[in-house]
Amino acid sequence: MKLLLIPLSLLALSLPVSAAGKKPAAKPKAPAPKATTDPYALFDINKNGRLDANERENLRTAYKSGNKTLAQYDLNHDGNIDDNEIAMIKSPLKK
Repeated sequence: MKLLLIPLSLLALSLPVSAAGKKPAAKPKAPAPKATTDPYALFDINKNGRLDANERENLRTAYKSGNKTLAQYDLNHDGNIDDNEIAMIKSPLKK
């Protein structure tokens, strides 16, 4: 019985030592936010599902400043996004 007790006690003492030498697992990183070209995600600041006057103006300014992802909404290719073209953009809240 004493012969069995000695190896068991040595084994018990070695377990905490071997666990202490290991590094804790790294925390998983949060996924990177996806780039979006949805004008509502970019310009609907108050998230009401509509582009209000100041939000429409911000969209126009961004397009004139060279935001090429908004070019798809310039339907008549005149270099401006007018109210009729903005009205054609689908809101994610409308079904």
